Amino acid sequence: MTIRKLLAAAALTAGLAATPARAADPADPSNPTNGFSALKAMAPDEAQSRCKALLKGDATEFDKIWAEQNLTVLDRVADSLALGNPDAAAVVAAARNPDAPAPTAVPAIIKDTKQDAFLRTNLAVVFARSAAMKKAYEEAIEALSAEGIDPKHAVDPASFFFFKAVAAHAKAQYEPSTYKPIAKSAIERLRTDVQEVPDRYRMVAILMYFDMEKWPDDPLAFSNIERLMENSGRRLDLARPDDDTRKIQRKIVFRLDELIKEKENQAQQQQQQANKGQCPGGGQPGQQPGPGQQPGPGGLNPNQNAPDSKPLQGAGQGKDINKELELATKNWGTLTPQERQAVIDQITREYPPKYKPMIDEYFRSLNRIHGYPSK
Repeated sequence: MTIRKLLAAAALTAGLAATPARAADPADPSNPTNGFSALKAMAPDEAQSRCKALLKGDATEFDKIWAEQNLTVLDRVADSLALGNPDAAAVVAAARNPDAPAPTAVPAIIKDTKQDAFLRTNLAVVFARSAAMKKAYEEAIEALSAEGIDPKHAVDPASFFFFKAVAAHAKAQYEPSTYKPIAKSAIERLRTDVQEVPDRYRMVAILMYFDMEKWPDDPLAFSNIERLMENSGRRLDLARPDDDTRKIQRKIVFRLDELIKEKENQAQQQQQQANKGQCPGGGQPGQQPGPGQQPGPGGLNPNQNAPDSKPLQGAGQGKDINKELELATKNWGTLTPQERQAVIDQITREYPPKYKPMIDEYFRSLNRIHGYPSK
């Protein structure tokens, strides 16, 4: 199991846990004291007052909600906002239903800037928490990043930043301008701006942060391509063979092609360097074999390079995996099982074994898109 899967499981556990927040420890730099943090969980009385100002439903039901001490303040706020507000009630009901499908869009009430900021922000947290649990990370991030959504209005700012970090970490999403993981920014806000962060959030956030410290900057690094593949597989598991998924898959193919070309160039450079040194038959470069000297391997003269048609390492000369995989994608739905397997066998046979896991995952994604069994 990869570290990302372990962290996803830990995040799920942290999100479902119901342990109370602990008091800040002045000796712990990861959980700053009140003097250095700007956000804190809203007191029940203040949250109740904010909800009462927005109340559209039965006051008796409202009082019953706030008399329920076993519910968190966020859950009491959610139930209060749902009273007499069908749109808010729909958000809360879907978020509470574990059997409801993963959301495919952010509810309109959360994106409606004409709505009250307190209502929108706390509905966004409730929605994002549920969306992240169901691996709908795009919708979780969009809800918490919508115009006018502000953690200062959240009754539970720790949950606001934690679930934003969970979703951004799982998506391996970067800031476009700085190429900094978005999850890092959310975790830094969680650790420095929020008072009394629950232990379960704080520990998982630290694990995610140190995991991201090991992410390479090179987009062609295998681990970065692997993260793209995981997200492609996740979206297909959510039955999303859409344009966004195809963009991820095209990015995988492009980076895979670039990675293979890079390895081919390295192999050719190594061979050229080797040919500049001492020749196998004992002569110097540019000389024919002398008396008693043997030709190089394969009957070649020592001063000759290996033929281009038989490179010593890497993929076959003239092969373009990008074009081959695009052609396979275009025709995949019309091929028989035997023809599909023949394509897989041909492409994996012609490229170095180290790339086989990436190629196999690509074809498994194609199978999921077309409803074929995925081995």
